[in-house]
Amino acid sequence: MVKDESMRLNLNLIPLLYEGEYVSFENLQSYIGKSVLGNTGEGIVVKNVDYIDRFGNQIFVKLVSDEYGEIQKQKAPKYPNFQSVESQFVTECLTNARVEKLIYKLVDEDILEDSFGIEELGIILKNLSTRAYEDIMKEG
Repeated sequence: MVKDESMRLNLNLIPLLYEGEYVSFENLQSYIGKSVLGNTGEGIVVKNVDYIDRFGNQIFVKLVSDEYGEIQKQKAPKYPNFQSVESQFVTECLTNARVEKLIYKLVDEDILEDSFGIEELGIILKNLSTRAYEDIMKEG
């Protein structure tokens, strides 16, 4: 149905790496980092279009390569008391990839120009504080 509508409306459809029955998690992982567009892919989105949760929403799963992961595992410090639990949580979850994603959402929403620079730092900080918290809690 999505393919038919995209053709009817003359819209570009994101290329599919695989369409078919679920095989295994390992099979899904084999597609991470691949792209039919010629460059390295960030990850994949897995959609079961027939599944609807109890609230009537479709549920999708996003699997990303380690390079683009928003939560990075950190080694425990040599001195366990050196970093508080809160500080460790922020270090693991508030990654460059997550902040970059949120900044580009501001561009998509026309809050920032795509040629933003240091001059727009106030706008970025004003808009990202609650968004970063909500994004981390949503995925936590």
